[in-house]
Amino acid sequence: EIWFPKLLDRSFYQAWVDGGASGMEERCRKRKDEILRRHSPEPISADIARALDEVVEAARRGLSRR
Repeated sequence: EIWFPKLLDRSFYQAWVDGGASGMEERCRKRKDEILRRHSPEPISADIARALDEVVEAARRGLSRR
């Protein structure tokens, strides 16, 4: 089985130009935007939120001692 990266354009030069000649940076940016648009993160549990709050508070205390 052969795998080809989705972001890699393997078209002939003229087909690439006719298709808009998008560079790798543009294709990556579009893919990133698509992923972020479709992604819907699951909410974190109350236990995890509490643990994160404790970490943040400990960091604040550590910074205030400096």
